[in-house]
Amino acid sequence: MQLRAVGRRVAHVGEPLAPFWRRLGDALAGVPFDPERPQLHASYAYAHALDWPRTIAAIEAVPDHADEPVLLERLAIARLRSGDRNGAIAALSQLRWRSPETASECLEQGRIRDFTVSQAWFAFVELDAEPDVTFFPTYQLLAEPGLVRSLPETLASGERVSAGEQAFSAVRALLRDDTAGTRRAVRAAAPWLLDAYHEARDHRIRGA
Repeated sequence: MQLRAVGRRVAHVGEPLAPFWRRLGDALAGVPFDPERPQLHASYAYAHALDWPRTIAAIEAVPDHADEPVLLERLAIARLRSGDRNGAIAALSQLRWRSPETASECLEQGRIRDFTVSQAWFAFVELDAEPDVTFFPTYQLLAEPGLVRSLPETLASGERVSAGEQAFSAVRALLRDDTAGTRRAVRAAAPWLLDAYHEARDHRIRGA
């Protein structure tokens, strides 16, 4: 079933698209998410209806939705469009840790329409250290230290913690309390991050 093609046919006969997609989302409500057919899920239809609250609710109703790259990207976009930027960045961070390839494609193609995130991404890919994409959420913390106070405490925690998540936690601790111990932890996670920390701090001081 090609839902986009169906939508185009409906639009052709004069019916507005949003009501069609919303009704389709209602019809798909309760249908389990299938990674092999991600379009046959209520969140896909609600997103096309630009109904962001229902899109978010449909995604969050899926058990272990944080393990599904398609849903994480969909959630990041829906939260951003609904005005929840912190929630969007949290979902995007999880996407970068769980599926780096999907996250890179999402950012490079501009599907996350946030100027500050895009600016940080382009600076990140130009770094001489050439870090793995899983370290980008950490780099974004350095670019936007205010995120330390606004992102969920549970982010980068759990049973499965990647090197990128460990670095994220170390930098978050450093931004909260700059001590010899927190600096050592960041250097142990990735030496280039401590250099990036000093550079970002000096840039903010000069701009003050």
